[in-house]
Amino acid sequence: LLAVALLAAAVMVHYPKFPRTPSPVVGYVLPDGAAAKAGLREGDQVVQFDDKANPVWEDILLTEVASANKQIPVAVRRNGERLVIPVTLELDARQGIGILGWTEQADIQ
Repeated sequence: LLAVALLAAAVMVHYPKFPRTPSPVVGYVLPDGAAAKAGLREGDQVVQFDDKANPVWEDILLTEVASANKQIPVAVRRNGERLVIPVTLELDARQGIGILGWTEQADIQ
């Protein structure tokens, strides 16, 4: 766990930062992943992840990798309505990290 946190910190310091959008929108949900099983959908705007309100995707990823087999409340805005969806993160046994099976929506330039 400490190794994952240190690696994430090293990557954040070494590589250039991209603009960080608070409350990101889900761009892809892996069909059989934990996010899909919980009911998260593409287009959902993540307004709270665990105890972090208005998270940026980086916040979400750091919590995700450290939370394998844990249930986390995810609040999303969908069609103007706020929904709180409990999600149990899966363990990626090969990497030893938590994984939801989703990605942030990205603008292609």
